[in-house]
Amino acid sequence: MTHPLFGGNKVRKLERLLGHARSIRATHIITVGAAGSNHCLATALHGRAAGFEVELALVPQADGAVARDNLRGMVATQARLHPCAGLASLGATVAARALRLRLEGARVYVIPFGGSSAEGAAGYAGAVDELEAQRKQLKLENFSLHYVATGSGGTWAGLAAGLSRIASPDTLMGARVVAWPGLTRAGLERLASKTARRLGLGALTVTRGLDDTTLGDGYGRETEAAREALARFAEDGVVLDPTYSAKAAAGLVAALRARPPGSAGLLWATRSDVPGPRLEGALPEALARLLTA
Repeated sequence: MTHPLFGGNKVRKLERLLGHARSIRATHIITVGAAGSNHCLATALHGRAAGFEVELALVPQADGAVARDNLRGMVATQARLHPCAGLASLGATVAARALRLRLEGARVYVIPFGGSSAEGAAGYAGAVDELEAQRKQLKLENFSLHYVATGSGGTWAGLAAGLSRIASPDTLMGARVVAWPGLTRAGLERLASKTARRLGLGALTVTRGLDDTTLGDGYGRETEAAREALARFAEDGVVLDPTYSAKAAAGLVAALRARPPGSAGLLWATRSDVPGPRLEGALPEALARLLTA
């Protein structure tokens, strides 16, 4: 899951979302996320490369090397950044900015957190098809368990929709990486069902799907289990990130330990293999304040 410009799990979503934006002749993209959001950085890079003006509304998150690098990368893209105090002011900021742009004659396309609409999530059904083709080619047994880091839920929903064509969606577990109360099993099921309908499939029923044990102290804050998983996977040359994929890896390891020996599990590693751009000099003070202790 990568791209020469910037990769990770956002590329499959943005391929569809930016294509949709182009189809309605949008001129501006507005999206939202935390200060160190991979999605916001990816949208800024791919959106500008596709010819859109990109604006990002950002809320605070825990400071860390990855978050700081991503925020510096967003500044380097020259996208317009709007620091927001929290979720309450985020919606108002986006609405006001979209209205202002439309009054100026722009055509605005708003992308939700993580690109997690049914349109964006649908990109991950195709990932399941590719995986199944590779599994058969390599003569691997079926995976009894899939784990993916889950924040806004779009990657999970797309994978669930794709898996429903070949297995039970209940083989998929989302490792919670955000404390946001809106991330629930019922919410994941709704988004997965919308995604499935977008693909011409039936509605999905999910009986589990979310692992709450992986969150720890919150978004962007490392856990001991994630650090252990990061080191363990690194021994085999697999590089994870502490915010997302290492927490999913920790969940997968724990789940497989509770299963019969020889059970096959799969980690969907959502980290980009390509580093983002780097800002020379200090972050503007208003943006630096978004990275909290």
